[in-house]
Amino acid sequence: MRPKIRVILVRPTFSGNVGAAARAVANMDASDLILIDPQCEIDESARQYAAGAQEWLRQARIYNSWNDFLISWSDVE
Repeated sequence: MRPKIRVILVRPTFSGNVGAAARAVANMDASDLILIDPQCEIDESARQYAAGAQEWLRQARIYNSWNDFLISWSDVE
């Protein structure tokens, strides 16, 4: 069973950092990568930094704001 570890990035500005976070999530076998109000796209740089963690990058949960995240928190189980 995957541990309930969630990595949350708030307003990330560099897509490479999002990819690196996805790689860290995969290495920890965490359950989620959550992006709140990202200021960058998940682009080629993010995919390159993610290396073998493409699944976690594709499955990242993206919220437009803290309010959107908090309202849907009960859905993140």
